[in-house]
Amino acid sequence: MGKITGYFAKQVEEIKGDIALIYYGAALCIVHIFTFTFWNNQNFINHFINRGAGSEMCWPFFPDCPSIAFSSATSAAIALYAYLALAIVGTLLFLFKKVKAGYWTLIVLVIVKVLFVLKSYNFMGNYHYMPLWASVAYLLFADKVRTLFYLIVSFYMGAGLIKFNYEWLSGASLLRPAIIGGTLLGISLLYVILFEMCFCWGLLVKRKWLFWLAVIQVFAFHAFSWHIVGYFYPCVMSCTVSIYVLKALQKDYWRDENFLLKFPSAKGALALLAVFWLCQLVPKATRTNSAVDGLMRIPSLNMLDARTECHVTLFEDIDDHTRMDSNYFSKTFAVRTKCDPVVYLSQVNQLCKKDPNQKLHLSLQSRLSTDDKFYKVLDIKDACHKSYNLLWAEMFEAQHD
Repeated sequence: MGKITGYFAKQVEEIKGDIALIYYGAALCIVHIFTFTFWNNQNFINHFINRGAGSEMCWPFFPDCPSIAFSSATSAAIALYAYLALAIVGTLLFLFKKVKAGYWTLIVLVIVKVLFVLKSYNFMGNYHYMPLWASVAYLLFADKVRTLFYLIVSFYMGAGLIKFNYEWLSGASLLRPAIIGGTLLGISLLYVILFEMCFCWGLLVKRKWLFWLAVIQVFAFHAFSWHIVGYFYPCVMSCTVSIYVLKALQKDYWRDENFLLKFPSAKGALALLAVFWLCQLVPKATRTNSAVDGLMRIPSLNMLDARTECHVTLFEDIDDHTRMDSNYFSKTFAVRTKCDPVVYLSQVNQLCKKDPNQKLHLSLQSRLSTDDKFYKVLDIKDACHKSYNLLWAEMFEAQHD
């Protein structure tokens, strides 16, 4: 027990010793305030309550997500407001330099948010994924500044890696039309890839003009994206990347004469960065078209790399007659996951739990919006009688032909 308390005490002491880290703790708490504003509407609250078998969208590793549902919309709203209050308290604690209390408040906030997200696969998204990685690095790993600097640059590089496709470069994957078009839009979309893969390294450079040029590009990029992706993502990312500005405002930061910020030396930090990159590279290495996958993309970034279209059909055999339903399924909020196999497998799994004797067949065909033909992603016969957990069906029966 002494080792555990000592470990957490070291984390708190490292934060106390750097004013940039103290204020970054406040920024991470503000992320939760923005999360409240994003979730505090009827569409999201409806997903916090038990909606009945067949309509739940569970994560593959948590198929019993209805078990943590709220009993009513009122109780879900109360929990959300309690979450908001805790986020405000955490922000104030860090701003008033009550670091130990702020540190533990942020840990509770992260746990609460993870529990909320576990309730539905509908809550997946980069706006939760990246702040979670940053929070884990901030709360649990030594050499926090350098770890965060390299981790956040990795976010941008990972995002750029999955944008090397015609869907992105043509603008087809954008949520809404951009205020610019034609050649200028094409150049801008190519620039995004160049920035995420190359120019973002300026955030690690110890030359003021290059560093601030990269910072300006980051904030300009997120400000421009506002009219395409909405307010939540740019606000969350502004908080997440604020560590660069907070640190750069300290004169001591520029005394190091190295051109690049030194790579983190702590073994834990190196392991964290290695795991992050493993999560990004495995889907690319194991799938010919990772944009239409669900299972393999769960641990990775889910950017606007593609807009998918799909035909999904549920067949049911009743007394030697087959009934087809192509409009049964609930849909997700996100463009990237509207054809995600996990969305449909989860709902079929819930139906099978309700009546294990049903004979249900699931067919899913998907394509990128710029493709000519659909790919058979899933074709599962007699889904309720599979020997494996149905939510992992992609591992056993993914087609991609």
